[in-house]
Amino acid sequence: MDEQWLIRQIEEKREALKKLLHSKDFNLNDQEVIKLSQELDELILKYAKYKAQE
Repeated sequence: MDEQWLIRQIEEKREALKKLLHSKDFNLNDQEVIKLSQELDELILKYAKYKAQE
């Protein structure tokens, strides 16, 4: 796993979540929003672990 890859993945998920939230009228209880948010959280956690190992 590469740091730049992780950063790109985080940015892509963040943008996707932003667009999804707009399309769902900021419904934070929507299952798609929850799933994408969890995926973003997992990527951020992976990045934090990666940086801690450096």
